[in-house]
Amino acid sequence: MPRAMPTAPRQTLVRAEPDGPRRVSLASDVLRTVDLSMVHSDPSLHREKLPMRTCVGCRQCRPAAELVRLVADTGVNPPVVVIDHRKTMSGRGAWLHPDPECLGLAVQRKAFVRAFRIGGLTVDSDLLMREIESVATQRGRHKPATEEQVAEDMSTP
Repeated sequence: MPRAMPTAPRQTLVRAEPDGPRRVSLASDVLRTVDLSMVHSDPSLHREKLPMRTCVGCRQCRPAAELVRLVADTGVNPPVVVIDHRKTMSGRGAWLHPDPECLGLAVQRKAFVRAFRIGGLTVDSDLLMREIESVATQRGRHKPATEEQVAEDMSTP
């Protein structure tokens, strides 16, 4: 009959504690030294995370506060894309820079149909263009279209 292998004796370590020595079994517990300065870091180093969204026109990822939310109004037949000014309308949303160039790219790429996942979607680009320009003006990010407009705005009557 084969003999059983002898088991190694359990090693113990005596740790000094404020209330007296304490025996710890090395086989059951793993002792680690934790640097508390790493755990409790300076809160000023933490940056607040902002919700990020991707513009369906230019595909850039930006904070949601910089973008305009668009939704498909399904109450109308056929469904129409409208701006959700309060960002509270129900349904799938698509995010877009308040920039006419991004709107043009989104319409050209047919990004709204993919984003809303609705067939027969109608995009009134002229209406959306006017609304997006008004949003850009309200936010103070309206860019003049040409240098001539800039010169005209700066001239005295």
